[in-house]
Amino acid sequence: MSLLLSHDQLESSTDAVIDWLDHFGANYTRVIGADLLGTDSWSLTLGQPDPVLQGLPDPKEVEVVWFRRWQRGSLVGTNQFVSDQTTDKLDRHLKREFGKLSQYLFSLYQDAYWLGDYKSADINKLQVLQVATEVGFTIPPTCISNSKEALASFLQQHGRAIVKPIGDTDMFREEGADESSMLTMYTEELTPEVLEQAPSHFFPTLCQARVDKLLEYRVFYLEGELYPMSIFSQSHTQTSTDFRKYDQAHPNRRGLASFDEHTTAQLRQLMQQLQL
Repeated sequence: MSLLLSHDQLESSTDAVIDWLDHFGANYTRVIGADLLGTDSWSLTLGQPDPVLQGLPDPKEVEVVWFRRWQRGSLVGTNQFVSDQTTDKLDRHLKREFGKLSQYLFSLYQDAYWLGDYKSADINKLQVLQVATEVGFTIPPTCISNSKEALASFLQQHGRAIVKPIGDTDMFREEGADESSMLTMYTEELTPEVLEQAPSHFFPTLCQARVDKLLEYRVFYLEGELYPMSIFSQSHTQTSTDFRKYDQAHPNRRGLASFDEHTTAQLRQLMQQLQL
């Protein structure tokens, strides 16, 4: 049996894979991180040579684990009787608790073949940039700072620059609101006018020299093989800075792509050094 570990929202690519699994009659079970927090009962009993797991797939029956994603978001709902500060502390505590639980549950399936690894799932963008330079890629000049003066100097030096999250992008939606009211983080251009409005010091921010795209590539990497796709997002004002600002009415054209042997070897080396 195969075990799929994923989120419960924004998983369209995972859902597409599941459609194929259903088409081929695959034997699989999907477990969503939020399932462990819901009303479906499960239990883990320790004290015997083999832990007893009920309500979740038997580790002895699982041959393959696909780690797509896991739990994210707040674990604490709003409470009018508790301060925001206490709510934040409680949320951090519950996330640590859930993290330790998840690590142990994943270890129960260590004898299965894993596609994706929870240990390296939370990849560090700054580490990727550094390793990319080590294997021979040229990256845009990059500065992380909490200083308005430092970013102003960087912007003056490079002419144009963009800002983006140091980690993953996130989306914010008030409880009960629909998706149309969702706030999304994007890569944005840092202009002198925007920087002028910033305080002298702020939360550490990632800034890179802007490189105008000739073409955009997205590469799917699986078991040492590369499957690149070209995205013609450079000519559309809405997607020229960030492809994720989708224009549903006029979507960017996409097509198959390929790399030369040298670039392919560099990408494989990058993935291997990042243990992906």
